[in-house]
Amino acid sequence: MSSRPHPPLGESNPAAHIEPDFPNLENLSITPDGDGTRTPSDLEASSPGLDEKDLKLKQPDADVEVLDATELTPMEAFRWDVDGDQSPFPEVAACVPNTDDPSVPCNTFRAWFLLTIFVILFAGVNQFFGLRYPSLTIGYVVAQLLVFPIGRAWEKLPRWRLPLGRLSFDINPGKFSIKEHALIVICVNLTASTAYAMGSLVAMVSPVYWNHDWGAGFSFLYLLTTQMLGFGLAGLSRRWLVYPAALIWPSSLASTVLFRALHEPQDTTPANGWTITRYRYFVYGTLAAFVWFWFPDYIWTSLSTFAFVTWIAPNNQKVNTLFGMNSGLGLLPISLDWTQINYAGFPLTTPFYVTCNAFAVVVLFYLFLSPILYYTNVWYSAYLPLLSSSTFDNTGATYNITRVVDSNLDFVLSKYEQYSPMYISMSYSISYALSFAAVTAIVVHTYLYNGSEIWAKFRNSRSGGEDIHKRLMNKYKEVPDWWYGILTAVIVGLGIFVVRYWDTGLPVWGFVVVCFGMGVLLIIPEGILEGTTNQRMYVKPHKKVDWASANC
Repeated sequence: MSSRPHPPLGESNPAAHIEPDFPNLENLSITPDGDGTRTPSDLEASSPGLDEKDLKLKQPDADVEVLDATELTPMEAFRWDVDGDQSPFPEVAACVPNTDDPSVPCNTFRAWFLLTIFVILFAGVNQFFGLRYPSLTIGYVVAQLLVFPIGRAWEKLPRWRLPLGRLSFDINPGKFSIKEHALIVICVNLTASTAYAMGSLVAMVSPVYWNHDWGAGFSFLYLLTTQMLGFGLAGLSRRWLVYPAALIWPSSLASTVLFRALHEPQDTTPANGWTITRYRYFVYGTLAAFVWFWFPDYIWTSLSTFAFVTWIAPNNQKVNTLFGMNSGLGLLPISLDWTQINYAGFPLTTPFYVTCNAFAVVVLFYLFLSPILYYTNVWYSAYLPLLSSSTFDNTGATYNITRVVDSNLDFVLSKYEQYSPMYISMSYSISYALSFAAVTAIVVHTYLYNGSEIWAKFRNSRSGGEDIHKRLMNKYKEVPDWWYGILTAVIVGLGIFVVRYWDTGLPVWGFVVVCFGMGVLLIIPEGILEGTTNQRMYVKPHKKVDWASANC
């Protein structure tokens, strides 16, 4: 695909000799489940939601035929094969190239050397700063930018070859390719964030919390098993989460555009009057963001959470409950800090209808229902902050968990009855309810709407859903599923060893059914959800509370 921008849907291409960005009817056909061919007329007959104008041809000139506006829904793209040289989704067609050169090197010494350095550096720095409050995280985009000039500088080194017989390799394989760059960034992205189980491990071993340290062996295996279970299941789920055209993974499109801006030749072909290149646009945007960041983060921090109503009545509890940004609802959520805005769910890469749906949930449950329940003192919530993820006792103080457990950290009911029930804020209660409802809803929705396609791909990984990008992937040798199967079996065995060897209190069936079984049950529904909507379902309710506070 060329680097020039796409013309708007329905507009003619001004250059008759240039191939249209949208496929014409001769090149586009839709094949259900790999059997037969469906033409757009068949699509119209089977999809009453598509108007005739959505499928008709326009002829901007004598040589080119362009579709007015034919776009598949995720359901259709999940089920049908799409022939032609473009993705059925305009956002994917605009960001991801539809060509590939298998001869471009990827598995090079340079890539693995830089990969190792950056993985160690980013994982170590993020883990170190993840233990402080507020935590500091360096994202993979930083690595994406830093690796590029280093890789280009490596091109200038002499072309040395290390003679090791069949294992010989080039120290400098030539031009730093986009595939090398992508491999490095993918590995950094996988390892840069702290382990999901690190928070619970710190709570277990820290003297401030549980002070129950089982040694380095337990810590290592605990983190390894929890992390690698997901890796093995993800590999086994490729046929459902990677292969179908419907799984566009919106958040990855931004990284793809940045890769192309750095590596591809810049095109100054006018697009709606604009001739600026992507690289220059990126530089201007980066400089502007750097300058502006100083204002809400350092010079005038109120721009970050602009709760100006509370300035009028700073000592009014009700005003602060409704309009406060830290422990209140923030009924006028004004923020000029991109960090705050982006924390709410990456608005530039999230489909707009998903953002509207999330906003409706916030309005209904947090801005409307939550204050009603709070001011009617349901579950004694009026004695607590409206928006908080902390736990409280019957005096309003932070709940002292050590008063309800014995020396082995086992729960003692008599101590609990003697001390106090545990109270949580109204927003936290609603978050618990929404989290459990979301788990049930996403499973039921996925298997009702995509159950037949999931079963078809279980029987045959190439059953429907292929587009131009999957056909390009077919040129490469696949990693066998049994590799991931063996990895998963080994990790499950290590997990059973951990809960049996150390006195964790977790039975083997609990690990197999709850830890592993829930992962097997949820990985496909949650993967389809995030791959199509850019939204992740968090089982931990405090994540939803934090998300709501960022929106409100």
